[in-house]
Amino acid sequence: MEKPLIPNDRLAALHSALDRIRVAPAYQAGKWFVAPLNFAPEVRDAMSLPERVDICDVTLREASQGYFGEKEYIALAAALDEAGVAVIQFLAPKTGGEKDQTVKTLDRLHKMGLKARLQLYGVASEAQMDLARDHGVEIISYTIFPLPEWQPIYAASRKGREDSDMVARSAAVDNEAALLEYVEHMAAAIKKRGLKPRPIANFFSMASMGFLRNLGRTCERAGVYALNFVDAAGGMGPAACRYAVSEVKKAAPGLTLGMHTHNDLGLATANALAGVEAGASQVDVTINGAGARSGNATMAEVVVAIESLYGVTTGIDLSQLTRLSKLFEELSGWPTPKDKPLVGDYAFSDASDTHSFLLAADPLLFAPVRPDLVGNQRRSHLDLKSGINTLRIRLQEIGLTVPEEDLGRIWDRVEQELAAKRRALSEDEIRACVNGA
Repeated sequence: MEKPLIPNDRLAALHSALDRIRVAPAYQAGKWFVAPLNFAPEVRDAMSLPERVDICDVTLREASQGYFGEKEYIALAAALDEAGVAVIQFLAPKTGGEKDQTVKTLDRLHKMGLKARLQLYGVASEAQMDLARDHGVEIISYTIFPLPEWQPIYAASRKGREDSDMVARSAAVDNEAALLEYVEHMAAAIKKRGLKPRPIANFFSMASMGFLRNLGRTCERAGVYALNFVDAAGGMGPAACRYAVSEVKKAAPGLTLGMHTHNDLGLATANALAGVEAGASQVDVTINGAGARSGNATMAEVVVAIESLYGVTTGIDLSQLTRLSKLFEELSGWPTPKDKPLVGDYAFSDASDTHSFLLAADPLLFAPVRPDLVGNQRRSHLDLKSGINTLRIRLQEIGLTVPEEDLGRIWDRVEQELAAKRRALSEDEIRACVNGA
């Protein structure tokens, strides 16, 4: 009998050691096994985690990769609603006329009877508020720039399309006091219509902490639904995001804060999570991280991290995440990177023979979550770091059963083909190696 690669007593010792640290909440059988240090008191005491984080999906507005029409918007909204997102954001119509395609789509969204709340982004005038109210929108987002000198320039870009008292107020801003007054006037006008105001602090990364604290106090006093911090150019780091949110929460403890982060430096997810650690209880995300330039925080990464690393609920059906990714790819024509965390085809792929051996002992040793938790599946591939253990798994995946004693000869043939071709082998090429061994 062939001697086992690792003696059974050594494997038993490994499992015994793992059992000592495989304890909830870091370990959830059939779901995830994350670092126990995430839940150490010394780590948790430094955070101000909310009890729940509401997920606001902004794919319908942000996804510049997709040239969507009404059909695509409706399909995405239905899938997002089924997945359990709390809020779906849509761009405010430019004209409000009956022939405006955006108005028609908004009307369809309203009539779908979504469980998710509809949020209209970029509202600047009373007419847009009325339009939102008449089409089932619950939340109104309006933009402010923490640099007062920027606000009238933004207002000027809207002039002619949305002339109104509110646009005029925005254009007249010339100091911080006037900007804070505008925030309150907009909130009051929105609430007067029975809607929920959500001011967006665009480029909050450029504001002084003194202003952000005053903005938080103003929003709390005005009774806004939430204040959303937007790192529009992706220039913030996690430490700065954490500090800014924590300071505003101290200044306005009753205020709900949200995070909207961009991925220009690859930090969108990290920055969103840093905000959550400091007490933010809303996060804007997109499917696959789609969005302008390098995109936004990715729904799958943000949601799974919040649930597994912090033990905080999001209300998302995690099993829908890969399906959402595939749907977005189908509707947009924008391919999902194969190595995209959690939802990519290779997200749970491994070639290492040592990894393959240990994965057979415990599927959570080399992946923090099980692939089926997010609707994905484990796949193996063969390269020159592979061996008999990986080969055995790969053959099972493609439906081949061979005698154990033949694996050595088959691997020799596979290894020769890998060295010659210098790329992964197709299923047909693997089958040829089996037949020719």
